[in-house]
Amino acid sequence: MSERFAAALADREAEAAREFRNDSEKPIVATLLRDIKHLTLQPAVSGASDGIEQGWSLKFDREA
Repeated sequence: MSERFAAALADREAEAAREFRNDSEKPIVATLLRDIKHLTLQPAVSGASDGIEQGWSLKFDREA
């Protein structure tokens, strides 16, 4: 994918997010921060097998 195409795609996605959130950027930023937090915790799932053997369980549902 070319850099120009990627930039145009990002611009369209940003505009769609603004339209969806009624041109308010605060909820967009809040959603992105929740997404980042959720995604950065995902690698921890692969190393959790020891804890599962000790009796605790993972929560895969994302809190909105």
